[in-house]
Amino acid sequence: KVHGADVVFWNYYREYGDKQLTRKLLSNTDTVFGKTGCAELRRRLVGPVGKELARPEQLDTLSTVWGKLYRRDCIEESTASFVDLKEIGTCEDGLFNAEVFSAVEKTVYIDRYLYHYRRTNENSFTTGYKADLWEQWNRLYDRFGEICPEESAALKNRIALNLIGLGMNVSASGLAAREKRAELKEILASSRYRAAAKQLDISHMPIYWKVFFLCAKWRWSDGVLLLCRMIDWLRKMK
Repeated sequence: KVHGADVVFWNYYREYGDKQLTRKLLSNTDTVFGKTGCAELRRRLVGPVGKELARPEQLDTLSTVWGKLYRRDCIEESTASFVDLKEIGTCEDGLFNAEVFSAVEKTVYIDRYLYHYRRTNENSFTTGYKADLWEQWNRLYDRFGEICPEESAALKNRIALNLIGLGMNVSASGLAAREKRAELKEILASSRYRAAAKQLDISHMPIYWKVFFLCAKWRWSDGVLLLCRMIDWLRKMK
């Protein structure tokens, strides 16, 4: 029974070789969202706020298209389409869903694990070094801003949290140490990132993320790179 829903979504497993991680998206009960709730879900697709910031590494857990069923009319009414990753780098699913949810009035969340997402590469938050990732993500932020201009606070939080992926990207590159520092310093000094870091509420985060984002706010690139290596090592040890 789907209550005449425009979108239905559920929990899923992420599998890497012999490792299996659960991804619980919301509460411990099936939930029906009306128009107001759908607007809140749309905001979450742009970025987290308040207590949602407690798990920065799960920024786009809710964004997947393969974890949802859609009423075709909603896609057509919203005129949503996918943007080439060469333009925006990542998060094409989140951008697509933010557009779709402009036409969504009822959504159903099923509290069951109904999908297995398998990957062969778990080495980093990004796949390989992308020299133009910061520029691509700036275009992604521009797109989010155009689609959801009312969600500037959520978007700023996305920009701040995305430093995790940017830091991992630089850390995993074959650049010399001084080049890594220079690239990261340029990002940390940008007006867009500084505005986002200024408003980021780290009070709900675990201590290691608090330290990470404080290093970023103070523009200590060496500290950010060191923590990126430690985080990647800890992930591999799980």
